Amino acid sequence: MPILHPSKQLLGSGMNKTLAFMISDDFCFKAKENGIIEKIDNKNNLAILKYDNGEKDAIDLSDKLDKNSNMGFYIHQKFAMVYKEGERFKKGDVIAYAPSYFSGKGKNVDYMPGALAKVAIASGDFAYEDSTLISESLGRKCAANVNMLKQIALGKNAEIHKIVDVGDTVITGDSLIEFTQSFNDVGTTEFLNALASQLSDDDLATITHETVKTKYSGTITNIDVYYNCPFEELTPSLQKLITKYKNKNASRRAAIAGIKAESVHIPPIERVDSKKIGKQEFPQDGGVIINIWVEYLDVLGKGDKITYSTALKGVVSRVCTTKESPLSSYRQDEVIEAILTPTGIISRMTSDIYSMLFGNKVLVELGKQIREIWNEK
Repeated sequence: MPILHPSKQLLGSGMNKTLAFMISDDFCFKAKENGIIEKIDNKNNLAILKYDNGEKDAIDLSDKLDKNSNMGFYIHQKFAMVYKEGERFKKGDVIAYAPSYFSGKGKNVDYMPGALAKVAIASGDFAYEDSTLISESLGRKCAANVNMLKQIALGKNAEIHKIVDVGDTVITGDSLIEFTQSFNDVGTTEFLNALASQLSDDDLATITHETVKTKYSGTITNIDVYYNCPFEELTPSLQKLITKYKNKNASRRAAIAGIKAESVHIPPIERVDSKKIGKQEFPQDGGVIINIWVEYLDVLGKGDKITYSTALKGVVSRVCTTKESPLSSYRQDEVIEAILTPTGIISRMTSDIYSMLFGNKVLVELGKQIREIWNEK
């Protein structure tokens, strides 16, 4: 998972320098030819590249949500441009990437696999078999933004009274959408709408409203809308919602018209010929599916699983406060941020962890001592 505070590897095999050039453009965009950054379109979240051979390409700078395998949650990533408008680049240069994974520019790009932390190897009830102890500071370093998807299916005669928007903040129990359910008899819907105009908000909610609430406290990061029936058959409130997202996506499509932009993914703006989106099925007579994502900060805590640079996993059994955390004998003002068990290293045959521990210790401590000598002088 991408964490909030990733670090470069101090020691590595060189794979950290080559990974960006071996994977697809989904996480790290590479230039196909020599060229120039023609335009950075902040309105449509696009970067337009013009190659020297006359062809153009585009980079998607919008918020993207990728399913994290079968775990049920989504990873939020947004490309960061490392080149400026008007700047030239060479074929194979890394132009943009997800900053949770990479740093650098051009041909000098590093993969950042996790957080750099002060770790000890010791036995104890806190580190039995697969369990491990961490500090609160490491939990915050390894915090990740998690997105949960809520899918809502509405019939074509449904009326939306209220719906959240991208950027809104919600807490557990807040409404994501309030609506009057669809009825096969259009007259029933019209009657309820007429009744709604004569009632107070409290009475209206009691009689006509259905509500979908959020289980999570966080921020609305994205909303997608799909429909599989003629647009004209939808109620005015559904048409208004679809038009809003149509206009946003139409503007982005127009910005890349005539450009072969394989890495730009824009949701459809027309009727879809499908019976379901994801796991949610459309109503039998047709209607709308609304996808709403809520993002919250997930801090590393008890029961979570971490790995120590290699195939050496640990399940967090205890999280220590700064006062409770163990200290090193050499620098007693520094908290040891994690303790892993030596039996785990033996059973998994990951003896290279010692080389990484000792090598990183030398590099970090040498840097500290040089800084101290410099400050004294």
